[in-house]
Amino acid sequence: IDDLHNKRRCPASSVPQVAQKPNRKVAQSEVKEPMKIALHIGNFKPEDIKVSLSGRLLTVEGSQSSSSDSSTFSSSFKRTITLNDQIDPSTVYSKITQDGTLEIGANPRPIDRQIEITVDQPKEGDVPTLSVDAPILEAVGPDMDSDQ
Repeated sequence: IDDLHNKRRCPASSVPQVAQKPNRKVAQSEVKEPMKIALHIGNFKPEDIKVSLSGRLLTVEGSQSSSSDSSTFSSSFKRTITLNDQIDPSTVYSKITQDGTLEIGANPRPIDRQIEITVDQPKEGDVPTLSVDAPILEAVGPDMDSDQ
């Protein structure tokens, strides 16, 4: 990043960089592990950073500025990441580690699960009624109406 007023170069370490594993194509059915992204935030303070999620778009942005008698310095960044369909957006979290790294993670969606069957119980005082003439199972739907 260039400081145009003083014609000096700012260190690259002051600009957040995403630490990623080498690019690798991942099949959708392959995602079974939690997602983790490490963002080295340099001199940014936690209050300078905002993490937001809109649909599947995860956005990390930061902005900071400082000034002295003779100069003003400002720095900002914005990274947008599209989450894989297999990631559960409700599990996204962010934290700053002791070494000053912003860690963002999420868990995969459950692939297989058992669905519990519940049984409605009559309320106290309710008397169940059965009609002898009514069928136990009844067809419903627009094509099943036999009166028309």
